[in-house]
Amino acid sequence: MLLYHSYSSIITGEYPGKIEDFSCKIASKMFKLLVRSLRGDFMGSNKINSSSTQKVSLVTITVNGALAIFKAIFGIFFNSAALLADAFHSISDILSSGIVFLGIKFANKPADNSHHYGHGKLESVASKVVALVLIVTALLLGHNAINMFFQPATLPGTGALIGAFVSIIVKELLYRYNITMGERYQSSALKADAWHNRSDAITSVAALIGVAGARLGFPALDPLGALIVSVLILKVGIEIYLTSIKELIDTAPTTQVISEIERIVNETEGIENVHDIKARYHGTDVFVDIKVCVDRNKTVAQGHHYAGTAKHKIIHEIPQIRDVLIHVNPCKDDVPQCSDCHEAICSEAKERTS
Repeated sequence: MLLYHSYSSIITGEYPGKIEDFSCKIASKMFKLLVRSLRGDFMGSNKINSSSTQKVSLVTITVNGALAIFKAIFGIFFNSAALLADAFHSISDILSSGIVFLGIKFANKPADNSHHYGHGKLESVASKVVALVLIVTALLLGHNAINMFFQPATLPGTGALIGAFVSIIVKELLYRYNITMGERYQSSALKADAWHNRSDAITSVAALIGVAGARLGFPALDPLGALIVSVLILKVGIEIYLTSIKELIDTAPTTQVISEIERIVNETEGIENVHDIKARYHGTDVFVDIKVCVDRNKTVAQGHHYAGTAKHKIIHEIPQIRDVLIHVNPCKDDVPQCSDCHEAICSEAKERTS
């Protein structure tokens, strides 16, 4: 409340009226609701399960819904195009978070007779839909902002300042909430949603600058702020779209992940060398195929034990990996570590033709 009075005094030299007092009460109640909603999750357990990640998405949807209404009311009452643009952005966030919620829910369904590798790609499909929604929203908002440059300017009310400021704080809190829960539950979808909220905070900063500029005698800054918001939304939409495409076309994980897999396998007792590593994204999960060499004098049971140990270590140390298939090849006699496993390939080929 004191912050709002300060804004009003600086810009207008007057005390805020009934509408402003009422708007501050709305902001106060929304902050209290947000704190109550998040407190239990920050103090919760670290157990990873789909219901936990779905709950985080539901909280995000609820807060974005309240924020969209809040910004829309402020934008209409105080004639701020930038704040109205930001309100529509929050509405698109509700749809986006809803799609993320459904994507997480169905992506966590177990494998069945029709989907042997599970349903992980549904999360990537959901991300792609979210990206398209953001892109369309950005284009519509940008078109509206450009049209406003050629229309008579309307001065935003002082309450638009507090509306934009509240939006920045709430979005930053949502970012911290989602990134914390994403790290706790090892959910890449929640982490992506977290950065989406961080980008929303940045767009709200643009809205705040636009409103403040218009109040200070530069009315063109309000539609300019709306245009900047639309460009930032478009950027986020394109980035999410490209990421979802990579996940859907079986793109390999980073070289750091491959190197970490190789390190773990090479450190496993009984495995002499790693011949080949292939990995691919299946949605947000990673599936890995590996060829290794073991002493040819070891039994099949021993080779299977070595492979099982390596598989367990990989999945335990790299949470994004869902499954690992390890093919065991025999090394040549008296060779403790094969050179690129050429001997193993040779012996394997001979066994096939004999």
